[in-house]
Amino acid sequence: MLAARSALYLAVISILCTDVSARRSVTIPEDNPQACRWDVKMCVDGTWVYRSAEINCEFEECQVTEAGPGTAI
Repeated sequence: MLAARSALYLAVISILCTDVSARRSVTIPEDNPQACRWDVKMCVDGTWVYRSAEINCEFEECQVTEAGPGTAI
């Protein structure tokens, strides 16, 4: 009886794990089949830029802003 109960628990856990992993799958859109790494680059002003599939997974350009009068650098 213990073996049958253990087998039933194992089957239920297997089904639940399969269901959860199937729901977590990521589909890649057809209009942009390229996927890039999710790393980031820190710009000199402290902001972050990500890789973009639109530019062959290169990092986006850092936005350079001019320091105005009275701005501490």
